Amino acid sequence: MRRETLGALIVTVVVAIAVWTALPARSHAQSKEPTLADVMTALIRIEGKIDAMDKRIARLEQGGEDSDATRKVREKLKGKLDVKFEQNKLVNVMDFMRNTTGVNFFTDWAALEAAGIEQDVLITLDLKQVPADQIIKLVIARAGSGTSVEPLAWDVIDGTVMVSTERGLAKLKKK
Repeated sequence: MRRETLGALIVTVVVAIAVWTALPARSHAQSKEPTLADVMTALIRIEGKIDAMDKRIARLEQGGEDSDATRKVREKLKGKLDVKFEQNKLVNVMDFMRNTTGVNFFTDWAALEAAGIEQDVLITLDLKQVPADQIIKLVIARAGSGTSVEPLAWDVIDGTVMVSTERGLAKLKKK
């Protein structure tokens, strides 16, 4: 587990409580009160921003800033997409993401297969107007749920989206 440690979970719960209690109470005549789903949606957005900050910090710690190509790809991945994957093979989902975003993707199939993830694992996901980087995150979470020996990960390296295991991604970053 990366950031999904007990400490991160506690922080998330504390933030959720803080957000929930900070939301203004409204009368039913004005509008509906925020639901727990509204709060969770806000937290997912916050988590995405925290992930981006964690990746940026890791890159800076490795001794460098993003290349111009990487910055451009990250900007493209902020674009929102509609996706409807109904039992689509992972290999086809990755092709769809590459074709739809116009970004180069490299999927380290050898590392994924060693972790128990086959190219034909089925992905089901139905989303509207979600940033492409969040879709990638959700796809690899679905692909690795319950079957993966090692956590899956992705990042943009030298202008290419790299999808692998955490260990495989670390090796790709060193090259």
